[in-house]
Amino acid sequence: MFDNLEQVLGRIKNCSHLYLFLDYDGTLVGIKKRPEDAKPSKKTKLILSKLISNSRITTILVSGRPVLQLVGFLRDIETGKLNMVGSHGAEIKIDGQEPEIIEAARGHIKHIGSIKKELEKITGYKSCFYLEDKKVSLAIHYRNCPPKDLEKLGKIRNFLKVYTGRLGLDVIEGKKVIEVKASSINKGMALKNLKNKWSPSRPGLSLCIGDDVTDEYMFEANSGGLNLKVARNSNVASRARYYVRGIGQVQKFLMRVNQEVR
Repeated sequence: MFDNLEQVLGRIKNCSHLYLFLDYDGTLVGIKKRPEDAKPSKKTKLILSKLISNSRITTILVSGRPVLQLVGFLRDIETGKLNMVGSHGAEIKIDGQEPEIIEAARGHIKHIGSIKKELEKITGYKSCFYLEDKKVSLAIHYRNCPPKDLEKLGKIRNFLKVYTGRLGLDVIEGKKVIEVKASSINKGMALKNLKNKWSPSRPGLSLCIGDDVTDEYMFEANSGGLNLKVARNSNVASRARYYVRGIGQVQKFLMRVNQEVR
């Protein structure tokens, strides 16, 4: 529901600690034609700086992007205080430590490389298909493809269905992107693992904000917490109870969160 965010803020204000799980693309920054162009605005970086300086808030970016790319985008803030989950949960950087690939994802690195080579052939090496190799996952971006080249999507989907089915890999359809990743890894599993790690010593309320289908895993895992879907209207099917209309409203809401949780 829109316009009921005061209810969310009321629950947040009374919690002992807040675990804030934030998607990146479509939530903190706009969707760009080229993934490397999705750099955060000064306002977004200022908001994140305030959040990570708040001792009652633990802030975690949960993204499909590699952790090192997120670090690069945010290098002029204290990224040591900002927890990050990358590649849909395959990578993790928490508590000021160096990023690492979780064990469940390591065995799929060679499969991802093989899939990329086959997809290069299927797409005819056309530049409008951008194959983003994240080592532990592969994203096939087709936002810049003309209608004629989009005819190749059928072949891509058929190949992935056959190839990934026997390897323990999932195929996820996002906004003008198809992603291949380990079946045992998703944003929801990352949330559960982190809460299991932190909650015994510091119980708290979890708040998740995201816009894409991959964030639904996070909402599902956070059934006892608060979930906000970034969408233009509340008719979008989601496990989230609350909705925010866009990045501008997300920014305003996060500023209120930082003010209420003190």
